[in-house]
Amino acid sequence: MKVMGIFLGLLTFALIFTGIECLYRFRASAMRSLATRWNLQYSDGHPRIWHAGRNTALPHPAGFKMACYPAHEISRMWNVIDGHRDGKRVLIFDSTVFGKRGIYCSFVAVQTNENLFESDSSREKIVQCSGWIAAYRTRFFQVPWTLSVTRIEELLSRL
Repeated sequence: MKVMGIFLGLLTFALIFTGIECLYRFRASAMRSLATRWNLQYSDGHPRIWHAGRNTALPHPAGFKMACYPAHEISRMWNVIDGHRDGKRVLIFDSTVFGKRGIYCSFVAVQTNENLFESDSSREKIVQCSGWIAAYRTRFFQVPWTLSVTRIEELLSRL
């Protein structure tokens, strides 16, 4: 009886773990396809939810630095898409802000001083500083990405 309870507990944990890992893999596949369709470069930057120690830092893409809220609080990035559209550098990524176990947040950032993301909805917030403008959305519940690929393509089409 006790063995059966332990087995069911371990099985439940394994199913939850596998489900979460599948979600991350599906998102990575969708982001990789997005990068290919828009002729941009994809880099995995695996979130390392299960693998990294507490003090493991993931590097930010070269040249990306926004010194304003919440971008200055980005602690981890993954599913990073980097490239140029119409002569402007574009970065798209999933991240956490406010520490390793912080809030999930997805960004579409463009290196420009123009206001490219006039908000047509309250879904995204817009921040502009340090020569970058970014549209971002914080998490809903515990979904590890907050901008769908369809919404990212809508934002990219404005460039």
